[in-house]
Amino acid sequence: MTDEDGKKIRWEAKKFAKNEHLVGLQITWNGKIVYVTNYGKVGALSMTLDEESNVVQLPGLDKVSLPNKMITNSFCIDSEDGLDVIYVVTSLYMNKLSIPKDKLELDVVWNT
Repeated sequence: MTDEDGKKIRWEAKKFAKNEHLVGLQITWNGKIVYVTNYGKVGALSMTLDEESNVVQLPGLDKVSLPNKMITNSFCIDSEDGLDVIYVVTSLYMNKLSIPKDKLELDVVWNT
């Protein structure tokens, strides 16, 4: 990714654990970049990569060292009353998160 002057823009995942990696990366309806890791972390970035949201740890993934407990599929994004809505399925839960249009802040709405 480059800025207006052609200078490369980088973002480094400083909060990732050993062997943790991205399993999905998408752009929301309101222009935020959302990522999900195999260890169940969800975060969001501004389109310029200079702002980062809080990172949410999905429930039940404290057992990622066990077989078949990591996230291996991507996720989906929707828009609901001005909020960006994110759905993430793990081997244990279905999770719904949201991001307000005017903030870079993730909230867990529910999980079941």
